[in-house]
Amino acid sequence: MVPLVWLLAALAAVDAALAGAHPTGLTALDAALAAALAALAVLAAARAAPWAVTAAAAAATLASVGQPTTAVPAGLATAVAAVAWNRGLRPPERTAAAVQAVVTAVTVHALLRIPWAHPTGASALLTAALLALLGASAWPSLSSRARRLARRGALALAALAVASALLLAVVALAARPSLTAGLDAARAGLDAAGAGDRDGAVAALARAADRFATAHRWLASPLALPARLVPGLAPQSRALTGMAAAGEDLTRAAADAADDADVDALTVQAGRLDPARVAALRKPLARASEALADTERRLDGLASPWLAVPLAGAYDDLAGRVADAREGADTATLAAEVAPGLLGGERPRRYLVVFLSPAEARGGGGFLGNYAELSVVDGDIEMTRFGRHEELSAVLALAGGPAAVPGVQAELDAYFPDPPLPDLPWQRASAPPDLPTLAGVVERLWAASGGDPVEGVVTVDPRGIAAFLQLTGPIEVEGLSEPLTAANAADVVLRRQYTEFPDRGERLDFLDEAARTTFERLTTGDLPGPRTVADALSPAVHGGAIAVHLDDPDEQRLFDRVDAGGAMPPVTSDALELVTQNAGANKIDVFLRRSLRYEADVDARTGAIAATATITLTNEAPAAGLPANVIGNIVGQPDGTNVTYLSLYTPLALTGATLGGEPVDAATAELLGRRAHSLLVDVPAGSSVTLVLSLAGTVDTGGGYHLAIGRQPVVAPDEVQVDVRVDGGPDVHAGGPLVEPLELPAP
Repeated sequence: MVPLVWLLAALAAVDAALAGAHPTGLTALDAALAAALAALAVLAAARAAPWAVTAAAAAATLASVGQPTTAVPAGLATAVAAVAWNRGLRPPERTAAAVQAVVTAVTVHALLRIPWAHPTGASALLTAALLALLGASAWPSLSSRARRLARRGALALAALAVASALLLAVVALAARPSLTAGLDAARAGLDAAGAGDRDGAVAALARAADRFATAHRWLASPLALPARLVPGLAPQSRALTGMAAAGEDLTRAAADAADDADVDALTVQAGRLDPARVAALRKPLARASEALADTERRLDGLASPWLAVPLAGAYDDLAGRVADAREGADTATLAAEVAPGLLGGERPRRYLVVFLSPAEARGGGGFLGNYAELSVVDGDIEMTRFGRHEELSAVLALAGGPAAVPGVQAELDAYFPDPPLPDLPWQRASAPPDLPTLAGVVERLWAASGGDPVEGVVTVDPRGIAAFLQLTGPIEVEGLSEPLTAANAADVVLRRQYTEFPDRGERLDFLDEAARTTFERLTTGDLPGPRTVADALSPAVHGGAIAVHLDDPDEQRLFDRVDAGGAMPPVTSDALELVTQNAGANKIDVFLRRSLRYEADVDARTGAIAATATITLTNEAPAAGLPANVIGNIVGQPDGTNVTYLSLYTPLALTGATLGGEPVDAATAELLGRRAHSLLVDVPAGSSVTLVLSLAGTVDTGGGYHLAIGRQPVVAPDEVQVDVRVDGGPDVHAGGPLVEPLELPAP
């Protein structure tokens, strides 16, 4: 063997040691294994057949596709090997041996530095496969002594691997009962916590921690150590040991948190929640959050693509549980941090609640009917004012009308131009499909209408009222033949009120009493603990029926975390939201059904996109038989006609539009970091109309293409169908009722 080949082998070994391969997870051993593999590959290449060296380099080139830093050197190595082979250079000729050694050194360099999606062990394994190929090709040219030494080395390594595997199997079998018992106890503890059984949760979680500790002692015993030295076995051993340790730490932290932080004891008594008791939970909750974050980091270090399928499933389950628990603990910690201030523990607070009805659609959810002012002092919640929007409009008119609020008319015109009642801004204050914007409008109108300064706005629609009734219990409302309950509230407020109370005055009295009584119960009665409250309100929050915007951004973070912020998120790639606004001044939108089909072709390299949005509006309203304020309108259309101002919010430009197959002109405005393409649409009773918008533009695909689909809170869930084709690859298809905002990733 020529000296140059030995020098190249040594250089390849040093280069491989620095590559950062992780076949076992032990840094020094991994560097030594990678160095040995690289050196042996170079030495074998000096004796291998040219076809084998060329094939190895070509394999490295294919594995590097899309990664210029490794594809270029691997491609050059392939070209050099192919030229040498074509010119008839064959080992043991000195030049041929040197060329093949250089080619293989470059090949190994590329293989060990390909940025794999799951890097642990992958580069070392592929390098080992390369060594096997080159070794098999070089085998016939080896001396009998070299073959004998190679066989003995291979047998010794195989024996070590088998013995290590057997020992690991014995240890795993011994630890398995404790692991199983630990998992069962952990699930029981979490279930008990979810049911509010604090003592049961503490006992079960402590028992789980003891079982995980026993399993960890087995898995960390000397019998399992040899497996840590064997590629392939090492990830299994590390994952088993780490999962047992993580399970122990997780359950001990959860038990301590359940013992120290009795969250479920935080109940509202006679309309008061003690801010000091909330603040006392901050430290124990923060400790639990930190412990979970530490466990999550440790589990991340155990991830490996080489885990056996059953172990990989257990790992994914545990990692998912830890991530969910950490997310919940972070939210609880943030709540304990900001809630005392929200509850007026530092100074009096005042908030405005506005009740919206999606029976008359607005971008923010629905027509603004009633309002309530909540005052909070040292945890004591009081409804200090309640009324209807007409009262506010009357005060605003005396103050000068819309002119008393500079800029508000123009701002509302941007979202809902030419409404039926343009000079009554309270009638369309909820037009913006973004709660921070809506809250800004409402707070300015409130101040101009004689209201005291507030520090936040809460929106509630009939489904939100139904959720609150789960906490307060049924209420009696004069004139209603049955109690108003969580089961019937949405239907009564959205539909039945118009037939059961045909007189407008009686209907308004009913709405006032229903909303007032519900909030009086909420602000004066006893309420259950946070977990029960969250379970009752969560569906309404995720559906947009309850949303909160606070002026303090630090406090707002809490509501954003629980999906109650109501903000239209910034565009990160592609985005879509359909918004309809009632332009007939009626309550006909309870009969409106919307469907959206989005088809797009995306060039992932440039971000260029061509898309089609097909929107179908179906009006199930009758043409007669219901009160005029439900199916009539003030714009001269026949009864039962739904007159809608439709907008599609997207980052893309509009290139064409048809309505019922005929070309139409749509207006475009720059709003909320998007383009809003809008037009007025009439949908006759019992019929459907279809609007097709052709779109084009460029989206950010740096982090992959993503389509974020927003949901306007409407009566019936939208039917959404999505077909996205990325670079001519397979279609990405999704569809079904859209009941909450959706992030749809596409490859």
